[in-house]
Amino acid sequence: MIKAFKMVDDCLHVIVNNEDTVFIPNGSEKEDVGIYRQETVQIIKKDKINVLYNFVKSEKETSEKKLKELSDRYEPIKDIEEIGEDIKKHCQLAIKKGSKTFKETMKPLNQRIIDLANKDNMKAQIDYMTKQMEEVNSDYDSLTEIVNDLK
Repeated sequence: MIKAFKMVDDCLHVIVNNEDTVFIPNGSEKEDVGIYRQETVQIIKKDKINVLYNFVKSEKETSEKKLKELSDRYEPIKDIEEIGEDIKKHCQLAIKKGSKTFKETMKPLNQRIIDLANKDNMKAQIDYMTKQMEEVNSDYDSLTEIVNDLK
């Protein structure tokens, strides 16, 4: 998806271009038969540009925070090899059966076991969020420039 922001008269035009591959079933396979292309123009009233800007700014800040939290959880486990299923099962069972104090002291271990189980998913989320952040940052930069020009 490619976006362009430009002022036209007293409105902000957000031009969104989408392009993707078209696949159709061909027997048991999917065959690439071409592409589709779609262009959408969103017209934002001049007095509502700040509403859009504030929304994008908020999305940017929220996404940065979530990405940092996820990256912080992923960092300590990214190079750790998988723990055997038996070990994980026995650790979780021991934690579950333990006293309240034991459960409290074992929270970090239990969280690590959960994180290891979700390691591949966490990496995929980080990759996806990083790509999304590139788009959000680009939108934010473009809107910041337009908002500053309107002042």
